[in-house]
Amino acid sequence: MSSSVNTDKGPLFSVVMNCYNSATYLREAIDSVFAQTYQNWEIVFWDNHSTDESAEIFNSYDDERLRYFLAPEFTKLGHARNLAVAQATGEWLGFLDCDDIWLPEKLESQANIIMHEESNLGLVFGQCLSMKSSDEVRSEWARRHHKYTNETVLKTLPEGDIFERLLKFNFIPLVTAVVSKPAYHEVGGISAHLEQGEDYELFVKLAAQKKVRAVQDVIALYRIHERNNSIGNDEKGFKEILEIVGKYLPDTVAKNALRYQSTNFALMLIKGGNLKRSLHYFINRGSFLYLLVIIVRKFTRVI
Repeated sequence: MSSSVNTDKGPLFSVVMNCYNSATYLREAIDSVFAQTYQNWEIVFWDNHSTDESAEIFNSYDDERLRYFLAPEFTKLGHARNLAVAQATGEWLGFLDCDDIWLPEKLESQANIIMHEESNLGLVFGQCLSMKSSDEVRSEWARRHHKYTNETVLKTLPEGDIFERLLKFNFIPLVTAVVSKPAYHEVGGISAHLEQGEDYELFVKLAAQKKVRAVQDVIALYRIHERNNSIGNDEKGFKEILEIVGKYLPDTVAKNALRYQSTNFALMLIKGGNLKRSLHYFINRGSFLYLLVIIVRKFTRVI
């Protein structure tokens, strides 16, 4: 597919980059957007008061499609993403964190789906692999994700009506997702207070109302390093998951999803060496049936 840089409607994609002291890998991330085979995009760069060279690196590019914004004040990530989206002029929103990379055909493959899909489409995502950094791997979180440098989390990504499956397990990598901007605003964007699950909340709200499509090819690389925002925040992430899924109670689908999520969190605690707390979550909130389902999923990569 070929595309001019600008159309009468503006860019098809707004690439939202939320930055806070991200200089180390920033140039690689930006260059991966320039390397796209589909070129009808803009970058909205939201600088959350970085104190490193992030601003200088971004502003060293001479291209009118790159738009720099300095946040009026430092905010939590969920709020920062909403503020960045408010500056976007594209019809679809892609989220590229400053340490990740898009593969060259990512936007083209998603544009092909968007242009041939019905109007109720709200989200298009794809397969992702983890990418090792030069950091020494110390955390359990990083070790878990290093497994996926050679294989994707799932063999085949669900699409269509994915709401029930998504409540149990977040299989949508943010780095792969593009979201319809009207749909983003229709579901209320991201809850500003969220720090770990802001992307998951958005995906759940979209899946509850909109059709979701998937690219079954690997279209992005998620970098694993010891400065990832999720390092050491499993507990906070789990609490945010409970809040997100809990909004759909007393629906049976949400009740089952909470038991599934609690069982999965108990397994994570065991891997982290916290047997006592793991047993607490499993006995009070988990399920032997979902324990079996999770184990089977990990070996078969099927949900």
